[in-house]
Amino acid sequence: MKLLKLLTIFLLALAASRITHASDQETQYVCYFQSKIQMTNISPSSPSAEKKEDKGRYTFIDNGTNRGAYISLSLGVKRPTIVIRNNGFIVFVEDLGGSPTNHFVVTIFTSERYGGRYLAVMSFHSVSGAEFFHPSQAIGECTRI
Repeated sequence: MKLLKLLTIFLLALAASRITHASDQETQYVCYFQSKIQMTNISPSSPSAEKKEDKGRYTFIDNGTNRGAYISLSLGVKRPTIVIRNNGFIVFVEDLGGSPTNHFVVTIFTSERYGGRYLAVMSFHSVSGAEFFHPSQAIGECTRI
């Protein structure tokens, strides 16, 4: 009976250790974007763009694998991303499960600081004719939490 209790305690401690270790590997970045440059005409021969206000706030989650997530803080929805890490930056690519209509790519430059925050670039890609989906690019700041 003592052996069974000891084995149970050991297994519970081992499971708790693995759960703690997994959460230790997760890194989150809270990013703010204020405005963007958006294409107004996506013609390959005569493109045009304009600056637009576009306040965006997101949390990007890097769990140490090539699969991460983001949360649009205005919508409160958690969605999957593909994560690419390199020296000096981390990239989150929106994973729409194969849908080709639109997606975004966010690069957080972990080697560049701006007032204690990381600089980030969010690029929105699309070939849709709908104005909401026209390609755009925004510069932002991220805090690692």
